[in-house]
Amino acid sequence: MNQDISRDDLKQWEDNFRSGKSNTFLQNSLVRHDLKEVYADRHLMQAAQMCFPEEPKIGDVMAQKQSGRCWIFAALNVLRSRVIDHKGMDSSFRFSVPYLYFYDKLERANFFLERILRDRGMDKEGKIDRSLFYYPVGEGGQWYMVKDLVEKYGLVPEISMPETYHSENTQQFCSVINKIVRNGAVQLIHMMDEEKAEKELNEKKAEIMYSVYKLLCSCLGTPPSEFTYEYKDAKGEYHVLRMTPRQFADEFCECRLGDYVYVVDTPGKNRPYHTAAYGCNQTKKQKESSYS
Repeated sequence: MNQDISRDDLKQWEDNFRSGKSNTFLQNSLVRHDLKEVYADRHLMQAAQMCFPEEPKIGDVMAQKQSGRCWIFAALNVLRSRVIDHKGMDSSFRFSVPYLYFYDKLERANFFLERILRDRGMDKEGKIDRSLFYYPVGEGGQWYMVKDLVEKYGLVPEISMPETYHSENTQQFCSVINKIVRNGAVQLIHMMDEEKAEKELNEKKAEIMYSVYKLLCSCLGTPPSEFTYEYKDAKGEYHVLRMTPRQFADEFCECRLGDYVYVVDTPGKNRPYHTAAYGCNQTKKQKESSYS
């Protein structure tokens, strides 16, 4: 049965709140301080000692800020720990996250527009795939996506493409990219309805992609095709390197990225807690490319 909030309800709730002995204290605390800090259990914080018998050399802590880049940070930290350990780098060494993030967004935009040209964004039943249009250039990702990006575009140190306001605050920035590609998709569909030549369709797609590239450069900076990297190692010795991102990845990423698999804990209806279920089968998409 539906029942609207009445004035009597509001009066009763207000009276209950005012009569609560700790509510005034709680209110005064929360209007001035972060909720998570106020509600933190000091006893648990003191009891949880973050000390482990074996710990990898991970270097300084990195923060993704207000962005959907946790997957890139996680993958690059795996590579970074090996570089610090095997190359004798200082613990402050970092790969550039914005560099890979730039190309991730560019590849996602291209994947979406290619899908439009291929089947107009239709599903198998010939209907508009609304999930595709809802967030065509999304956030989040997996290890194999980082693998594909590194193998194609390489890596650069953080100083060669540092963080920007929009790399650390991605919501508005991604919203604009999605508007560009959605509008572009509509234009391409109209052109296909008018039976425009393939050359014209490809030219329009290239125009849309340049708009995406221009926004990425404006918000994240322009990715270097070659760079000079000056640094001191953990022993304080000075080094200077001049190389391309692919050369840098080959030199500093000593592991074969394709040899790794990722382990994910995703309990659900068919995968309850405390049951062993292992799987490593790669999909056709993972075996070929994450963005095609």
